[in-house]
Amino acid sequence: MSSAALPYHHGNLRNALIIAAAELIERDGTLDFSISEAAAIAGVSAAAPYRHFTDKEDLLGAVRDLAFFGLGTAAEQTAERHPVASIEGILAMGHVYLRYAREKRVFFSLMWEARADIDERRENPQT
Repeated sequence: MSSAALPYHHGNLRNALIIAAAELIERDGTLDFSISEAAAIAGVSAAAPYRHFTDKEDLLGAVRDLAFFGLGTAAEQTAERHPVASIEGILAMGHVYLRYAREKRVFFSLMWEARADIDERRENPQT
């Protein structure tokens, strides 16, 4: 049987692509990567991501979800170390957000910016 007749399978390609995109963002400090670069890191063809994501913006939406998960996990761990509604807990939580914003600047930006107008903003950066 030829390999073309075999069903496509890559374990969990969707998650592998999300992690690959996050690695590219972490490495380069920018969202300026191609979906084919993420595919290469995941070890699949440039067409394979389109089985799971309609385009790069769709992939970035999944990376955004991962970033929220990471920030949420850090916030939960901080909350567990402090009494509920204590001033120490409130200050510690603020530090968690500030540290995340500083250390994961591109992810933090991705989490909070509106992405629907990205093409227009790239063409007109002053607006």
